Amino acid sequence: MSKIQILKEEISNRIAAGEVIERPASVIKELVDNSIDAGATRIFINIEKAGTRLIQVSDNGTGMDRDDALLCLEAHATSKIRKVEDLDSITTFGFRGEAIPSIASVSRFELNTRQQDSIEGTRVICEGGTIKDVEASGCPAGTTISIRNLFYNVPARKKFLRSDATEEAHIHEIALLLALSRLDIHVELRFNGRLIFSVPAADDIRTRAALLFGRDSMKEMLAVNYAEAGIMVTGLVSRPGMSRNTRKEQRVFINGRPVAAPAIYNGIKEAYEGLIIKGRHAPCLLYYVINPSRVDINVHPAKREVRFKENHLIGKITAAAVSNALRGLAGSNIDVKPPTLPDPTIGEAVTVDSLPEDTEARTIAPPSIPPPMPVPDITRVTKPTFTLPTPVVAPVVDLEHKEESEASSTLETTEENSEAKASPLAKSKATAKTNSAFDDLEIIGQYKKRYILAHNKSGIVLISIGAAKERILFEKLQSQVANKKSESQFLLLPVTLELSPADARLVAKYLDKIQDTGFEIDHFGGSTYVVSAVPASFPNENINGIMLDLIDQLKENPRELKRMSENFIIQTLCRSALKKNYKVLAPEEIKHLINQLGQAQMPYSCPAGKPVLIHLSDNELLRRFGKKE
Repeated sequence: MSKIQILKEEISNRIAAGEVIERPASVIKELVDNSIDAGATRIFINIEKAGTRLIQVSDNGTGMDRDDALLCLEAHATSKIRKVEDLDSITTFGFRGEAIPSIASVSRFELNTRQQDSIEGTRVICEGGTIKDVEASGCPAGTTISIRNLFYNVPARKKFLRSDATEEAHIHEIALLLALSRLDIHVELRFNGRLIFSVPAADDIRTRAALLFGRDSMKEMLAVNYAEAGIMVTGLVSRPGMSRNTRKEQRVFINGRPVAAPAIYNGIKEAYEGLIIKGRHAPCLLYYVINPSRVDINVHPAKREVRFKENHLIGKITAAAVSNALRGLAGSNIDVKPPTLPDPTIGEAVTVDSLPEDTEARTIAPPSIPPPMPVPDITRVTKPTFTLPTPVVAPVVDLEHKEESEASSTLETTEENSEAKASPLAKSKATAKTNSAFDDLEIIGQYKKRYILAHNKSGIVLISIGAAKERILFEKLQSQVANKKSESQFLLLPVTLELSPADARLVAKYLDKIQDTGFEIDHFGGSTYVVSAVPASFPNENINGIMLDLIDQLKENPRELKRMSENFIIQTLCRSALKKNYKVLAPEEIKHLINQLGQAQMPYSCPAGKPVLIHLSDNELLRRFGKKE
């Protein structure tokens, strides 16, 4: 007798449920995906006891007739794809046909659905994967699915659920991603009858995000608007001072689908190199419009992970897009170099004509899906080379300070500077000007020689003097190196460096790069070097100690040297030169320092990524002292 047997459908559905349905939040994601594909403009999510007692998702989509209501409970039954070729360019959120039968197999499941032009709807009741009842229903147009007693027949899975608070946090994140991914949909979330959020349809990303995260948070975000090689990137990225210790607040959307993409995360990290501390992550909302044939979402049953055909290109375009936004923050012409991108021809430019013939049909199926949202304004974006038929993101506008936001994010395109080492995909430069954030600062005084205490119309500002000086000096040296215009000041007495043979070899290896910063260093025979000049404006105290610190860092950080040798050397020199250099400053010196900081490109963090200033808004002070306005 054969030992191999075909599993019963009940067992296979529960196995599939283990892959697709990890926790209550997974159920919500699958149901919401179906609502979006059905063209819903209103989605309501109601949760009881963290989803173990009740998960209910209601929408006003196309609904189903009686036959489809029964067929959707069959494994691999789907309206989203028809042939193998469809898998190469998926535009719908769901497509596997696994979610509904998997959910029904591990819960007490009820489906109420009615098509828009039908007089009556259909109710289907299913328990543990077995259909118990089918009847006519007087439900509203659209679909409502109620999931009760999730995992009641899979106690092992239920045992591994976390606390209600943890599960609710996962559900909240899924609902947030839904609300952020589709601005044209009204989304409402309730826990145990309590309203968590209700956001109407919005016209732009910043307005929707402000409703979900607060106006104050969104004021600190910078607009991203970039296109290259058939890929459009829009959204919001944070100022360097807003970093977090996890990547949780880096939310990424590909053609409207929230995804996890290491290539994009690496691009964000590259853009913030030297602006935030290592191990910290900058919050962002990034929306990508890309030909579906260039991205594979059929990687995992949960459909969160994606793969790109041009993985390296996606990362570099991300870094360039974010760098452009950060350059707009400062409005100066000092280098925040966008990464060097591959030849744009690597990424095929997308036009309507170059898309597959049936792309339009797949993009808007089913027929009741609302019309595409407005295409972001890319009039100031470098080389917009493509048009997709149904972009899913909207323009970014400010809520209160629209003019100020536009001024900070506008990039004035100029002719490429022959001396600049600019990326072929990002040649825009911004005109030099003082950062407006420092214009209205009123100085209160100096605290413990280390800090400047000031205030403006929105709150209190504390500035680290050491970090500010380090940022100013770093950008001066960086600009000189980039423009090959390093200036030096000669020392009254040259400094002799007696080094070990190993240290002498290291100095010889990087001598040209050190000299590019403005240091005059000559080999004096054997393991001896002589420093006769230092960069202009560079402190000339303890030159011997500064050079020994540099040598130590060169030995201890070979990876950093490989990636960013010039910046690493400049950063180390600045940190060593200004170490423990604290004194009482005269009022004129404080004003001069703040004026220089205001002209810096990235005044909010030192080269190592630590904050230069801390801002406590009036609202934050009121909150901390337990008072209300």
